[in-house]
Amino acid sequence: MLKMKKVFIYSNGCYTNRIEAKGLERLFKGNGWTCSDRAKDADFILFETCAFNKEKEDECISTIARFAKEKNRGAQLIVCGCLPKINKERLRDNFKGLCLDPSTLSSLGKLVPVKEGFQDVPKSQYLFDDHYQGDALYIKISSGCMDRCAYCAVKNVFPKLVSRPKKEIMEEFRRSLKDGNRNFCITAEDIGCYGLDIGTDLVGLLEDIVRLKGRYSIILRRLNPSCLKRIGRGLVDIIDSKRIRYICTPAQSGSDKVLKLMNRKYSVAEFRDFIKKARDGFSLLKIKTDFMVGFPGETEEDFRKSLDLVLEARFDKVLAFKFSKRTNTIAWGLKDCIPEEIKDARQRNIVLAHKLSVKTLTNS
Repeated sequence: MLKMKKVFIYSNGCYTNRIEAKGLERLFKGNGWTCSDRAKDADFILFETCAFNKEKEDECISTIARFAKEKNRGAQLIVCGCLPKINKERLRDNFKGLCLDPSTLSSLGKLVPVKEGFQDVPKSQYLFDDHYQGDALYIKISSGCMDRCAYCAVKNVFPKLVSRPKKEIMEEFRRSLKDGNRNFCITAEDIGCYGLDIGTDLVGLLEDIVRLKGRYSIILRRLNPSCLKRIGRGLVDIIDSKRIRYICTPAQSGSDKVLKLMNRKYSVAEFRDFIKKARDGFSLLKIKTDFMVGFPGETEEDFRKSLDLVLEARFDKVLAFKFSKRTNTIAWGLKDCIPEEIKDARQRNIVLAHKLSVKTLTNS
């Protein structure tokens, strides 16, 4: 068995990816390891990859090459996270070392000298949050989702919905509240489908949480609007409690035609209606959204509808991503692809439209 005592753990991904990286760091420390700030100083390097789009995948490949070059002779580099499941062929062409995806991560305990195993990487971690401008307890309430969006490669990493028991989440929330924490974030691959596999739902969980006494606020991250038909009204009622301060819900497009091509299970009207009612219930609510531009078949008229939605809804934060083909997705074989220069222009225009909407709101 390798006698390694210094580990470097790096994540280039989303909040759930960072939760796992932070959980691994905690486990290593609990086993007597020292966490290094630099790959070149470590005996053991873990790279928690995120590869939801082509840009992130390219970043992963270049980072792997950099770590392989920087590491000490005899140090071991292991690639974890989403990339081993999303594009194992490309990873194999660029990296000959050990790869572990989320389903095989527990085997890490067989590879390193530890006293406590890696079967249960903690599902919640304190992470810095831009909205709070400080640490918040990020609680991952489930993994996987119930939908099959045409462009989504992450579905190949988490093919099934697995929800955590509500009792377990509530105990964690109460414990953190008792310890003095006031900032919370509920997250998952899709929090909107939480509980459908265990006979409950997100509204039921949040109703129990917001009944807890104390001064605290909650961010909801990754709320797929496909849940709105089912639980939209209940969510609006919970927002009235003033506990929910920030919601991240990806619109992806302002065109019903494009949403249908993407296999998204909601309409633009349903999304607009939820945003309006949520803000009517709590005027201080912040809303962040994502748009994907350049999905195959997106016309100028379709894109104009996305711009209209940005201008009308006046989101507090907007991220715009360019569509990129991902292996083993429904969209992989789609025709009518959009040229890269048009995708670039549309991405810029979404950002500009959001800046204009913020300026208009500020001056009104």
